[in-house]
Amino acid sequence: MDPQIEYFLARVAQRYRSQRWAWSLSIVWLAFALGIAAGWIPVPAFQPLAWREWATPVGILFAGLIVSWLVSRWAYRDLRAVAHRVERAFPTLEQRLLTSAHASTDSSPYFRRRLLRDVISHARTHDWKQALSPLRFWIAWGVQWLDFGALETLVWQGWLS
Repeated sequence: MDPQIEYFLARVAQRYRSQRWAWSLSIVWLAFALGIAAGWIPVPAFQPLAWREWATPVGILFAGLIVSWLVSRWAYRDLRAVAHRVERAFPTLEQRLLTSAHASTDSSPYFRRRLLRDVISHARTHDWKQALSPLRFWIAWGVQWLDFGALETLVWQGWLS
């Protein structure tokens, strides 16, 4: 695959990974909040020196954050699958992106250059990151912040009680 096309597809993949990170964080916050609400995860009273009481809840949260980060970082590594998503979002590409991603070295040099020029021109004139709907992207991040707020509220209630 051409390095310029890889660059544009990597930007799209990063946006998808960011959305996956938001949903993963949302799940971690929600699971932790439900664990607190159910009484499975203790929230000790606020005491500056009671670090042993904090070790388990903080360890659980830290482990969840690491797992969610790894899940989001490993997602969307296949740029050809990302190219399929871009093709679906931009039908005006007319399969040129997929053709350029699968172009063999046996095809004519003129054909490859022309194909790459057309695809790169399209990438420059269209924001391929829009293959992921901005609304869906921001909903994921909004839900993540709402879940984080719910967790924060439960922790503060536990401290104050």
